[in-house]
Amino acid sequence: NTVVKTEISPNEEYIAEVVNSDQGALGGDTLVYVYKGKKVNALLFTLSPKAQLVYKGEWGEFEDMDIQWKDDHCLLINSVEYPLR
Repeated sequence: NTVVKTEISPNEEYIAEVVNSDQGALGGDTLVYVYKGKKVNALLFTLSPKAQLVYKGEWGEFEDMDIQWKDDHCLLINSVEYPLR
């Protein structure tokens, strides 16, 4: 899994990450996770808040994906609204 794009909400409370999930011969997925809070990078590991999966699409879809924040609690992916729970 590789993070290919990151978008921070306007109030900087949430982080959206677009992930390329390459599964080799099986294909893969494009995933969008939203985290509340910030990651903490330590020397040997990273602490992350629990992620919410808000979108799952076809492998490689991330290349043409338009992602942006509508407001502090709603993500727009290809002009479709994804409100946060």
